[in-house]
Amino acid sequence: MFFAGPVANAINYATNQGIHILNASFAFDKYEPAHYQAISNYPGLFVAAAGNNGTNNDTTPRYPASYVLSNIISVGASTEANTRAIWTNGQASNYGKTSVHLFAPGDNILSTTKLIDLIAGPLYGRKSGTSMAAPQVTGVAALMLSKNPNLTPLQIRTYIVNNVDTASAFSNSISGGRLNAQRALAAVPAPSP
Repeated sequence: MFFAGPVANAINYATNQGIHILNASFAFDKYEPAHYQAISNYPGLFVAAAGNNGTNNDTTPRYPASYVLSNIISVGASTEANTRAIWTNGQASNYGKTSVHLFAPGDNILSTTKLIDLIAGPLYGRKSGTSMAAPQVTGVAALMLSKNPNLTPLQIRTYIVNNVDTASAFSNSISGGRLNAQRALAAVPAPSP
């Protein structure tokens, strides 16, 4: 369960520290005014996992991905086969023609785990979910900002959404496609002198 204070405080801290991109790999079903206010005040790009309920965020919102703000980009999970991710445990990536911007790889992704071996250090494992997909978009957004630090959150979102690989499996999203890092980065203009 997420409490308004800690989440809003973390977003406000990022605002005060000048952090340009936040990744929110969590989702919950309750609209929280303090979260909404903190995100709306945040001057950077807020990348949000769409959720893993297999539901339509247009009709059953998941937050913070479903807050309607120009600095949020909502991310669903795709598979290697270019389909919306559906897992054997009964979970599936959320979707939404007006609430989920795009899909990104989020199935069977190599990641660090909570386990640490005292000799070998952090352990790695395969994870799946929109919490694995959202960081893919966060990384591309960071590359875009490294190319042109003057981009606004809305410009970053627009370049990402307008340069996806479209496929019928993703027609249930705003962009109708999956993240294409190369195309999004190539679309970014050089900064003005």
